Amino acid sequence: MTSPFVESYFGDYSPFKEEISPSIQTEEDISLLEIFTRYNAGGLLYRDFDPNRVVSNLPLLYQDAQGNIPATQSGDRIGLVLDSSQGLAQAITTLSTTVADWTLTGASAVNTGDRLDLTSSGGSNSARRSFSTFANVWYKFTATVRVPASNSVANCGKISLGDQDTNSVAVTAEDQDQTLSVWFRATGASTEVYLQCESSSQNGANGDVTYFSNISMTSVEGNHAFQETDSLRPTLAGGGTDPWYISFNGTDQYLNTGAPPGNSFTACCGVRASTADGTILGAATTSTTERVNIELNSSSQLQFRLGSVVLSGSTNIASQDLVASFYASTGLSELFLNEERLAFSEASPGTFANSVPVTIGAKNTTTVPANYQSMRLYSLFAIGTSVEFFDLLRAREVLMAEIGV
Repeated sequence: MTSPFVESYFGDYSPFKEEISPSIQTEEDISLLEIFTRYNAGGLLYRDFDPNRVVSNLPLLYQDAQGNIPATQSGDRIGLVLDSSQGLAQAITTLSTTVADWTLTGASAVNTGDRLDLTSSGGSNSARRSFSTFANVWYKFTATVRVPASNSVANCGKISLGDQDTNSVAVTAEDQDQTLSVWFRATGASTEVYLQCESSSQNGANGDVTYFSNISMTSVEGNHAFQETDSLRPTLAGGGTDPWYISFNGTDQYLNTGAPPGNSFTACCGVRASTADGTILGAATTSTTERVNIELNSSSQLQFRLGSVVLSGSTNIASQDLVASFYASTGLSELFLNEERLAFSEASPGTFANSVPVTIGAKNTTTVPANYQSMRLYSLFAIGTSVEFFDLLRAREVLMAEIGV
């Protein structure tokens, strides 16, 4: 199975290969990815949170929402989880280092071969250009930066986005090439990127110079789950003989995905839910026409809502490791606990106005996310369409095997 990876370097990680490497993509990965490919539908795939596992040479978990600090041990906050439902395909665009392609402010610049040499005039400075983007797609802006030790201001080499302060990173050493990267979620049709002869806290002095090369922008397709506020981030937990999972144990902890489920919906999730009346996966709205919930009701019974359809189990399932599966279409909706079918309906969920992004951990009672459930998330498979039962069974078996139920 091939994937449109580009043969290039991405930060400090190994080159992407045109073929999916068996050592990185397991048979279970490929099996689940084939489902998304066959139905040509958007969705979510979060599974196997082992911090040592990578997909397509990318770590899956990061402590920050920008994807610069991998989460590597139990207790690390989770600010970003990469969605691999689209194979984490990379599209890399090389940006020109030609001086004429950049707008200079407070600096001068010359080309030395394929390198752009930026010289500070003593104040705030930059070489700036606009890059075409798509809203809600994740990108990584990368450049090789070298700063001579002869500069008056130490470590005065930086790349930045937007306001040049929130999303920026500077070199930490001199007289050596360093690869700097800033990962961000685009909010519009273009993004301003900057090269700067500045340190993390100080403008370069008059005559200080910074060398830039290998400048690129990489997009990472997928509905990645993120949380920009540190206090609202869940944590990585487990390990050893136990499965890894994301722990939602604090008040108001949740992840945004930016992904609406669609008028039809199929999902499987490996969870342990320990608090009644809380949502595992949901859209933060009170509207029944935009409603989607995978939740525990007030009696700790598994419940699924999509539009006007509500399906419920009849037994208390709190504090159990389980795989909950859900299937909804215009003619049939079903709810499963592991291999047992709990409920079904032949009613149509109606016209589902799928404009509301789905969040993980949100309780769907208000228009502002609140009252989040204490739970463990082991894995999540969701696709914005109804699938054949065989595909639902295959996804369910993969997730059940991972958590041993």
